[in-house]
Amino acid sequence: NGSIATPGTHQTALQSTLNTDGYICTYTINGSACSKIYGTYYGSSSSPENITGIGYLANTNEIILVGNSGDGTLSAGSNFANNNGGTQTPMGGCDMIYAKFNSNLNRVLGSYIGGPSDDYAEGLVAVPAQSSSVVYIYGNTISNSGIATSGALYSALSGTLDGCVFMMNKSDGNKNAGTYFGGNGDDGITDANLDEEYQLWITGYTNSTNNIATQQTFQNTLSGPEDAFIAKLTMNNMLYGTYFGGSNIDEGLGIYPLSKSAIYFCGITNSTNNIPLTAFQATNGGGYDAFISKLEEACSFTTNLTTPTPTLCESNPIKDRKIIRYNKRTWHHPARQTLLPI
Repeated sequence: NGSIATPGTHQTALQSTLNTDGYICTYTINGSACSKIYGTYYGSSSSPENITGIGYLANTNEIILVGNSGDGTLSAGSNFANNNGGTQTPMGGCDMIYAKFNSNLNRVLGSYIGGPSDDYAEGLVAVPAQSSSVVYIYGNTISNSGIATSGALYSALSGTLDGCVFMMNKSDGNKNAGTYFGGNGDDGITDANLDEEYQLWITGYTNSTNNIATQQTFQNTLSGPEDAFIAKLTMNNMLYGTYFGGSNIDEGLGIYPLSKSAIYFCGITNSTNNIPLTAFQATNGGGYDAFISKLEEACSFTTNLTTPTPTLCESNPIKDRKIIRYNKRTWHHPARQTLLPI
C-alpha cells in the first residue's frame, strides 16, 4: 500500500482487508530505463480481487481488463460497476469483472460477468480490427445459469466444472453471446488466442469423454485421467477439437495459432507416451515436464480417420510472430486441487 497508485487515478489506496486488490500500471520504456506514468488499485473492501487479462485499444487510447472478485468462499465485492453498460450488480459467488480505463487510469465503465455460483476469468483476447467491437473473455464456471445465450455451442453446464467463453462488446461491456465448453467431467480453459482470420482457438484440460473432439481429428478420445485439449470455435459451433495427451495427466496452458499449418501450444505433462513425434527432448525427464507442440489444422481433415498425421512437437523456430502470452491457472475447483502441482 503506497507504492502502486499515483494521484488522480481511479483508486489510490488498497481497499481489500485481505490485501489482495488488483492493480494496473502504465510505463514509458526508453532502452533499459523504465518509468511509471500512472498506477491504480482495483478492488473492494469485502473480497479479494485479481486481474487476469489486459488489452490496449489503440484507436481510443484505452485499456480493457478482465479479472475476478471473490474467491469461492467470499462473494464478489460491490465496487465494480458504474452504470455505463454491462451488468451492474454482483451475480453471486465469485464473479468475473470487466472494466475499461482511459489513459490516465480513470475508469470509464465497469461490469460483472457470470452466473449465480463461482465463475473465474482466465483472460481476454480482443479482435484487433478497429472496426470491430468484439472482445472474447474466457474462463471457467460451476454456475448452472447466466452463462449461455440463445443458440450457444453448449447451452448448459455439462459436468461439475466447465469452461466458458463470452463475446463482449469492448465499448460498453455488454455481453453479446456466451457459451459453456465441456463434457461430462471437469473441463477448464486456460488460454485463448485468435488466428489470422480472427477465429478463436482455446486450450485447457479435460477429463470428459464427450463434447471435446470433432471427427477427423488428431486424437478423438481421452487417453488418461486428464488430457489437454485444443479447439477452434465460434459461439455456436465447434469447428475443430482434439484431445492431446498420454496415459497420465496433461494440461494445455498456452496457444498461439500462427496459421492453419502452425498452431503452437504448450503445457505440462507427466505422461510418458503420446507426446513427442519429432522432438528436442523425446522422453519425459521425470515427474511433470513442460511440452511445446505444433498442430497442422489441415492435417485433421484426412480420408484416414484412424491414423491422422498432423505434425506435432517440431523444433522449427517461429519466425513471423512471437508467442506473446502465457497464462498460468491461478484458480482450482476444489475437486481438482490435488491433481497438479501448480
